[in-house]
Amino acid sequence: MFAAALHDSLLPLETQALLMQHYERSGRFAKAEDALFAMLEAEPGNAGLVDFGVTFYERLQDQSDACLAAGNLPRPELEAGLAELLGQKNKLKPQPSWRLTWPTNRQRRGGASICIARVCA
Repeated sequence: MFAAALHDSLLPLETQALLMQHYERSGRFAKAEDALFAMLEAEPGNAGLVDFGVTFYERLQDQSDACLAAGNLPRPELEAGLAELLGQKNKLKPQPSWRLTWPTNRQRRGGASICIARVCA
């Protein structure tokens, strides 16, 4: 309900990443993909976000077809999304960008749920 109320609002990148993480962990893969593309639209040409998206799709490749379908992201759509991001990645030049990573267990104990850092790629 809360997420629906924010549907048309622009959320900070970190908040969108946390929302994406929530959707992925709860098996709502299509919603996670929507959050990913919202971040990509907010930061077009961001090589770090493209890499983050590629990693997201690679994680989902390990899911069964039934699990993907239950999350409203059938395997053909997953493969199409991955191909799209790989195509973008090949066109981008390395540049300073945002790097988003899932936290390690040590970082989780410290309260961090996602790590976002400005780095030179």
